[in-house]
Parts: sequence; structure tokens; C-alpha cells
Amino acid sequence: MTKSNNEWVPEVGDEFEFKQPQQDSLMWKQSVARYVGDNLIIGYHEDLEWAISIGCNIFRQIKTEAEKRREFLRVDLGNSLSMAGFIGSHTDDARLDKLIDSGWIKPKPLTDDVISKLHHPNSKVFAARIESYVHGELD
Repeated sequence: MTKSNNEWVPEVGDEFEFKQPQQDSLMWKQSVARYVGDNLIIGYHEDLEWAISIGCNIFRQIKTEAEKRREFLRVDLGNSLSMAGFIGSHTDDARLDKLIDSGWIKPKPLTDDVISKLHHPNSKVFAARIESYVHGELD
């Protein structure tokens, strides 16, 4: 693996994403490295060829679905806790990872319609249904 400014740079044949540092995080472009030189990468994607300057761009490996889900959970949990005042910053990744690793799931919202749908005359059955719904086990 080539390194540039302590960042990962793809090798020939690697699938990767790239963007300029000042661009929004939604601006990542996908590519496959066809040529990697000291200062330049030639990549292609969907019949387009890119000349990508190593010094002016950030590179990352394409995330797996599991990595994408974990990143979404981290951002979602961080935002929720920040708004509630439980965490000073949503960027406290170590704390968020610990919560996610312990099995945290985002509870589903409990609305009047859901309560009506899950209602049962037996309060224990009703409570169990509500708990299962909030934990995402029921639709």
C-alpha cells in the first residue's frame, strides 16, 4: 500500500472512493485504480476515466454493508445522545462504539396507531408486544 500524507492510497486493481478534503462528505466518487504513480492515480468507473492527484484528494476503501450500517448507527446514536445532553460531542467514537457493541438498537417510535394495533386485554401480553415493537422485533 502506498502512503501519502499518512493516508491510504489504493493500489492497481483496488476499488476505492475519493474526494477533495474541502468537499462535503456526500461528494465521494467511486473508482477502480488502473494506474498508480507517485503523484497521480488513473481510475475508472462507469466508462469514465479519472486523473486523480494524490496530493489533492482523500482516498478510502469502499465500505462493506456492515461498515455502512455501523457508521449509520454511530452517527444516529451520537446525534440522539448529543441532543439529549448525554454526550458532549457526537464524535466520541470510542463511547459510541462501546454502546453499539453492547447491543444498542434504536427504539422505534411509539405512536397512538401502534398502541391501538398492539392492544391486548391482558396487560402482560400488551406490555410484551410494546417491548417487542420498540426493540424492532415486530412491525
